[in-house]
Amino acid sequence: MRLSDQFKFALRALMGRKLRSGLTLLGIVVGVVLLVAVFVVADSVTASVEQTLLKGGANQVYVIAGERYLTDSDRSLLESIPHVTATISYFYYEPVTVSFGGASETAAAVFVEPEGLLSLYPGLEAEEGVVEITPSECLVGGRLAEELGGMVKSGDLIQVSAMGKTTSLRVAGVLKRYGFTFAGWVDMSVIASIDVVQRQGALKYYPYVLVIVDRPDNVEVVVDLIKDLYSGSVSLFVIKDIVRQIMNAMESMTLIIGGVAAVTLVVAAVGLMNAMFTAVAERTRIIGVLRALGVKKRDVMFLFLIEALALTSIGLAIGLPLGLTIGALLVSYGGFSPGPTGRVMELPITIELSHLLLVILVPLLLSLIGALPPAYRASSLEPAQALRQE
Repeated sequence: MRLSDQFKFALRALMGRKLRSGLTLLGIVVGVVLLVAVFVVADSVTASVEQTLLKGGANQVYVIAGERYLTDSDRSLLESIPHVTATISYFYYEPVTVSFGGASETAAAVFVEPEGLLSLYPGLEAEEGVVEITPSECLVGGRLAEELGGMVKSGDLIQVSAMGKTTSLRVAGVLKRYGFTFAGWVDMSVIASIDVVQRQGALKYYPYVLVIVDRPDNVEVVVDLIKDLYSGSVSLFVIKDIVRQIMNAMESMTLIIGGVAAVTLVVAAVGLMNAMFTAVAERTRIIGVLRALGVKKRDVMFLFLIEALALTSIGLAIGLPLGLTIGALLVSYGGFSPGPTGRVMELPITIELSHLLLVILVPLLLSLIGALPPAYRASSLEPAQALRQE
């Protein structure tokens, strides 16, 4: 029996029992939609979290002062460690009051060495002005500029007040939205030179020192050397390790939720098996005629397997785009990503290729498993016995 004839036979059989086929198809579509939507939401959130966490760089190690503040001697010692390319000092302070044109807003202040600005915040871009700071200039976060009335431009003077002291700084640039990093929430910050809080030439003390490693693969080596040098007197914050732990936890959660969603597909496979057993019972005499005409057992088995696969393929064709659409809507409007300041951040809508293949292969595999017993039963019928069946 030719494969084309088997496909025609299977499609005619499905069309001949539209209600039963439709209900079985509905179960498959629901399972596929649910599984796809879960993976879209989980993968989109995971991708956003990973992008946010790695914004500081997988090759960065934060050294946090413990029993004493860090000094220039500590920076020299850290820079002497193999694979360390640079150290950057910065100071984060919150809250400060930023005033401009009669408007005031509570924000944070980041004081950093001008030459280390782009290492602390890689990819920083200006909406207006330049991404540069001097001892008398600053950068204003995009959201902070909006909160101040949206009128802040490069060249304007703003006042930054904290602990009873007020400093006037000239705006060098207004930043594009950057989001959260481990070195602060940039969008609601004023970024200025560390010389604003430390006099030039004086002995410098640092609460934090950011260590830049040449390659992410060498981070573990550098961390071990720092631990040996300081014997627990400083704390280390390793972005690479934090990202790995969070990603592992989110991947496990995705698989658990996906497993729960996959139960729907198992139920659909059971429904498919029931429909196929019923189809075998209804077509017993037809099977007998086919066998009497010389159709082989394996061809009879393939008839029912093709029928099950055709039904599942239709379910995938309907369920995949529908699931992607529902998942995208949940990501866009479901409020899955509140930012640290309450603003909902935009998430990239994505699904991993491995998860997409899983969504396609699992229903096909379950349909084969569900269709095999009735297909085998149909192929095992003897022609004479099938023809006598009422």
